[in-house]
Amino acid sequence: MRLPKRSPLPNRPGGVGAEPPHTSELTAVQERRTRGRGAEPLRAKRVPKHQNEHHADGPILAALSLRHALLGVLKDRPLTGYDLVRHFQGTVGFLWSAPQSQIYPELRRMEAAGLVRAKVAPRGQRAQKRIYSVTDDGMAELRRWATDFMPLPAQRDPVHLKAAFFDLAPLDAVREQLRAHVAQFQWRLEQWQAREDAIRERRAELVEVWLARQRVDEHDNIIQLKIHALEGLIGRARAEIAWARQGLELCDEIEARRELSPLPLGEAARQRG
Repeated sequence: MRLPKRSPLPNRPGGVGAEPPHTSELTAVQERRTRGRGAEPLRAKRVPKHQNEHHADGPILAALSLRHALLGVLKDRPLTGYDLVRHFQGTVGFLWSAPQSQIYPELRRMEAAGLVRAKVAPRGQRAQKRIYSVTDDGMAELRRWATDFMPLPAQRDPVHLKAAFFDLAPLDAVREQLRAHVAQFQWRLEQWQAREDAIRERRAELVEVWLARQRVDEHDNIIQLKIHALEGLIGRARAEIAWARQGLELCDEIEARRELSPLPLGEAARQRG
């Protein structure tokens, strides 16, 4: 059954660069901080250390997100490292970017942790290849991660941070930054839309492998949930493009106002002071 195409997500006011609700106070990290200041600590749920690491910001969160992304690809079928990298870039790579130099070391760590197993097979006359598959523990970890609440990481957006100080830059430099922003998110938008179409039209290889192992009456539900993840990115890309284009229009307006009432640099500085 082919699913009807859903209408695009609207651009919500304040959606671009808006600060999400902070939930890091639910973590054990914040509990330790508040205890040191004499505040009543919030009680975080006690879980084993390896299961609680994904609540932290920074490198630990990135490493754990990569780990679960790799498990998510390998759950469909066993893959060599080369094929895993290729499928990663064409599937979850749309959601979590990682270079090959990070993927292979993480696979080794996952193997040591018992989350994946590697079968050595011949490749040609002398070479060997490792074929990775998810273990029962790996599948259990993936389901746990998909189920557990994940606090949002702290907001860190270098482009929007820079935009807060665009008044210090020449308008041409601002335009250059904003045009690059439009081009980047236009490219991402096209990639995400192509992936959405592939899933909707049942052309996504690994999704089809996964569906073949699920109940038929759940197929549409699975597809709609996967499309929903992409629609969030598509909506964000459209909002970022609109924001950057509004900035370009603002640059033109500012330039026009300056041309109508030019002031010497010293006079402008005195008026600002």
